Formats: sequence, C-alpha cells, structure tokens
Amino acid sequence: MVKIRLGTLDDLEALIELGSMMHAEGAYAFLPYHRDKAGNVILEHLETPETQCVFVAVLGETPVGMLAGSISEYTSAMRR
Repeated sequence: MVKIRLGTLDDLEALIELGSMMHAEGAYAFLPYHRDKAGNVILEHLETPETQCVFVAVLGETPVGMLAGSISEYTSAMRR
C-alpha cells in the first residue's frame, strides 16, 4: 500500500530522480533537466518547513511520488 509522509533529507537523491522522470514526461521535456538545480529547489523545500513542504509517496521504503508546496505572496497584493 502506498503511504504519504513528509520528505526528509534522506529522500533527496530519490526525489531528484523522480523529478527527472516527471520532467521527461512533461511540457518542458524539450529543456534539459539540471539535477543540481532541481536538487537545490527540493533541498530548499526540505530545509524551510515554516513556509515550504515536500510530501513523499512511498511503497514500502521506496519513494514513488512527491508533492512540493510553498507559501508565497500574492502576485497583486501585499499579503500572504
């Protein structure tokens, strides 16, 4: 059964690889996938739990999916 949990730093390499697979199937597949840049974005989400999060779907111990989120300012207002 797939379970959802918060991501950890131990998930970083697996999440970078999942990101690569997602990228290859997406609308931006024509652009090169930069593992270092993707890793830095994921790392920032993992290290900033006050405003960002990463949820990981795991089958047993293996990450099989992820969802990242963040709190940001409105694009046209001065509130979050």
